Amino acid sequence: MVSMAGNSLTKAGKVFAVFLSLLCLSVLIKDTKFFKQMERFTKGFTIVEKMSAVQEQMDDLLKSYTGEDILCAFDIDGTLLQTDFPATYIPNIVQHMDVYRTLARRYQQVDPTLACMYALKLPQRLVEKDSLKLIQHLKEKNIKTIAFTATLTGPFEEYQRAENMRYAQLKQYGINFENTFTEKDFLLTNCPAYRSNYPSFYRGILFSNGEQGMATKGTVLCAFLKTIDWIPRCVVLIDDRVKNLDDVKKSLRAHYPQTQFVGIEYQGARYYCPQTVSAEAFEQFWSDCFQRAARAINWQNKS
Repeated sequence: MVSMAGNSLTKAGKVFAVFLSLLCLSVLIKDTKFFKQMERFTKGFTIVEKMSAVQEQMDDLLKSYTGEDILCAFDIDGTLLQTDFPATYIPNIVQHMDVYRTLARRYQQVDPTLACMYALKLPQRLVEKDSLKLIQHLKEKNIKTIAFTATLTGPFEEYQRAENMRYAQLKQYGINFENTFTEKDFLLTNCPAYRSNYPSFYRGILFSNGEQGMATKGTVLCAFLKTIDWIPRCVVLIDDRVKNLDDVKKSLRAHYPQTQFVGIEYQGARYYCPQTVSAEAFEQFWSDCFQRAARAINWQNKS
């Protein structure tokens, strides 16, 4: 009897232990931050909040590769620069995301990337001052370093080319990739055109030309490598969006399987929010951006 009772208690203990493990697991899965971190881990990406952590990883890569073997690409918005206006700070966008989605549905004919272009015209700020030191460090190690953005290409407002606006914004803060490659300015006509414009490479900046077209960051990067006739042994992308890291990883695997890919999710801009904004002010700002984009589309269609 004692033995049977002991066995029953042992079984009950095991069942309870399994239940407790499942309970803990369910709590962890409900923790969005934990779940997202696990997703990045399974995809092989690193999450960093400081550029100093990026430098550590780059220095580790230099133990296996020469600088000339590495291409390092920095996303611009949310990684190197961010618009210095309350309605564009990431915490405020997250708080008022429902308002933004309502506007996007209201202006379905407008590519949100075009609406964001009007926000990009506002003053910019460096996400992190250490970016300058990191970029200089990479150049000294002879690592091929460029900027890589989803910014639309072609004419925009007073700019003959939107590419020049982004170049000037980076240069204003001492960021210049112009001498990375001998090729300075060319269109990637081996990619699909979008809004009558092609992705481009302009003075050290690679432009994928929006996020609604057929040319993703992955396809544009591979088209770029093909155009300049170079196969790097290692490609590093520092970007604030996992979607872009995943896309580049898949494209390189398909077209350049011999090239190692290192994806770094940079979160340095996610917590910068010196000023909150009301839902009304947030809606007014982004409504103006969408309206200006809609007028630009109507004008383009008529011309």
